[in-house]
Amino acid sequence: MSGTELLISFSIIMMMLSFVSERLSNLIKLYYQNKTIFIPYPHKGFKGKFLWGLEAKLKILANRQPTVQSEKQREYRVLVINILVGIAIAIFSNANFFELIKSISTFKGNDNNNINIILGWTIDRFTGDDKWWLLAGAIYILLLLWSLSLILFNQLVETDNKISKRNIKWPFISVIGISIIAYIIILICGDDSKKEVSAIFQHTIGYVITGLFLSLGSKFWHDLLDLLFKYKNVQQHLNQKSTYTDYDNPEQILSLANTSEYEVVDRLMEEYQGKINKIKGVVSIGKNTFLHKRSGLYRKIIEVEFTTPSAQEELYELINEGSVTIDYNTFYLRDYLKPLYTSKLTAVGNDKDLNTTGNWSERIKEVKPICYAHNEKHKSNLGSFRLFKEDDGTIYAESNFHVFASKNDLEQAHKLGGVYEPKDKTVLLFIGDNPHEEATIIEFNFGEGNGTRKDYCKAKLKSNDINILKKYNKVVDYKWLLENENDKMKMFGATTKEISFWKNKSLTYCHIKYKTFYKELWLYKIEARAKHINFGDSGAMLYYYDNDNKLKKGLIVAKSDHYAYMFDLNN
Repeated sequence: MSGTELLISFSIIMMMLSFVSERLSNLIKLYYQNKTIFIPYPHKGFKGKFLWGLEAKLKILANRQPTVQSEKQREYRVLVINILVGIAIAIFSNANFFELIKSISTFKGNDNNNINIILGWTIDRFTGDDKWWLLAGAIYILLLLWSLSLILFNQLVETDNKISKRNIKWPFISVIGISIIAYIIILICGDDSKKEVSAIFQHTIGYVITGLFLSLGSKFWHDLLDLLFKYKNVQQHLNQKSTYTDYDNPEQILSLANTSEYEVVDRLMEEYQGKINKIKGVVSIGKNTFLHKRSGLYRKIIEVEFTTPSAQEELYELINEGSVTIDYNTFYLRDYLKPLYTSKLTAVGNDKDLNTTGNWSERIKEVKPICYAHNEKHKSNLGSFRLFKEDDGTIYAESNFHVFASKNDLEQAHKLGGVYEPKDKTVLLFIGDNPHEEATIIEFNFGEGNGTRKDYCKAKLKSNDINILKKYNKVVDYKWLLENENDKMKMFGATTKEISFWKNKSLTYCHIKYKTFYKELWLYKIEARAKHINFGDSGAMLYYYDNDNKLKKGLIVAKSDHYAYMFDLNN
């Protein structure tokens, strides 16, 4: 048996006996409160008067005392009672400390012959050959407890006719002296009685030690057992081969250290993007990076926007089930996926229907649009655009296809993809308060891909007049747009003239809501203040600088409650 198991077994026995000892001690404390105790000891008092023993009325015992000094007096009485009762319980249960340790250490769980740890007392012990030695032992223990009680109770303030400290020790010294003399005589006379006398001394000391342990209380043994069981569990875990081979082997630890969070997210995205995309109500799936406030480190996650409660339920089911294993380690989807509710993910320019009649100030209450465009045949898809001149001197306008196209061409292009040729190619461009200019669609893209030039349209100005470009440049504050402000993106739109936000962008797979259909596109999710991007800002141009300080451009397509979405014009 190991040392830990021995301590656990011993502690369990001590805790059981402590429960009995505590109950008896509490009974004595309650019973002897305000009662007189008497310990026989014939002696002469300080005044020469003959007394039969020590007498004291216990006034300080069961109840807590109001002063520190009196409470210490009470604690002393309780401790004395606990020790004496503990020794008494050890004697009556025959719980000799040395025999207990011997029985526990030799105990075997599958050996019924060794199952008795506390033997107790039986009637045949008192009628057998050793009955006189048992009687001698009982008398010896009673004399020892009597001599100890005299010393302990002589300290009580309630004790009348106290005995001097020098004289009160003589009964205890006499018992010890007689014990030594008796043992010497037996050694000299022969070996017949040596074994029995040694057993009396050994049992007496063993009972006293057990009684002192029992006086510690059941709470002490309960707490010790809790600590020992925890230690044993750790010990067992350390002794298991699987602790080092199946879980914490060096290869696994090295693999975990070498596996980046980016790799984990990429693998999870690869594994579960298709399943997430099939959930009805999910409108965007993409990776994102954010700064963790508590750790101060950047974290890579998968971000999913959804619009319906049913989508949320299906997402959480998948989150709790999903995982990937990289080398020796398993990574769970729930630790890397962040669901976000959004009311919609819609093209910014398709929220309101504009009739061919009526003025703009009545239709758009927030901001009167500037530099806006729409198809000659259909005004509902009003949006923003950018004018620029190429090397050959030709002036072009570019925007989203859903801004420049008519309603019919947009729907047909959605159905047929790149094989469709638009029929309504004339686009009207409005620059401030100037009369509109006309342009003809020469190029468009309205399909899926890697995030480059999706929902894109390019139109050539019919007049190719350089003054039109000058008018446009007067309205657009290029000085502000092209000024490099570290990590800022700057936008100029039809209804949002100027706005700036962080340039962080993440490629995201989206389900964009157009007026009569949804379109799946790869777009860049940007951390714009989406609520500040208004109707008519589809096709708004974005300017930002990359890490090499090169100017980059993009066009706004859509927005959700949290983000704006764009495609990059630089690829």
